[in-house]
Amino acid sequence: MVARKNDRILLLLTRYLWVECEAPDKDQPDGWKDLMSETAGRLSIEHATRPLYLILAIGLKWMIFGWDPLQAGQNQQLSINNDEGTSAWLIDPRICRVPNIQIPGRSYVDGNGVINTRLAKTLDCFTPVDQTAQGQQERRYMEDLNFLETCFVAIMNGVY
Repeated sequence: MVARKNDRILLLLTRYLWVECEAPDKDQPDGWKDLMSETAGRLSIEHATRPLYLILAIGLKWMIFGWDPLQAGQNQQLSINNDEGTSAWLIDPRICRVPNIQIPGRSYVDGNGVINTRLAKTLDCFTPVDQTAQGQQERRYMEDLNFLETCFVAIMNGVY
């Protein structure tokens, strides 16, 4: 099901994954906060009692989280710091760290539950390749693309 409204594309791939996208000009901490807030509003209506995986994307950057309305009180409260790092915005407690999937490299959620939007993964498959030490060529952001594939496989192989 695809619906377009205000340059936003909502795409419900399966009953276990919700994808929410926003334009690249929103790639700032407050843009991510707004996207999470709007998504929580939609999911509180569409999936009030169903846990699922949640991929949020702004431009080519993306992050995966869990939506767990049944465990909201037991999940670590996530937050996003503003651009200056001087204050934090609390995220809806039903949005949580992604369950059952290890994030490679530096995670965009630290041990205190603070989301660093600058560490979001990328869908960039256009940036020129890097030369590896073994002389092989590899896409610069191949790790992020492999992680996305890992997420899809984990979602397909098991429910939330």
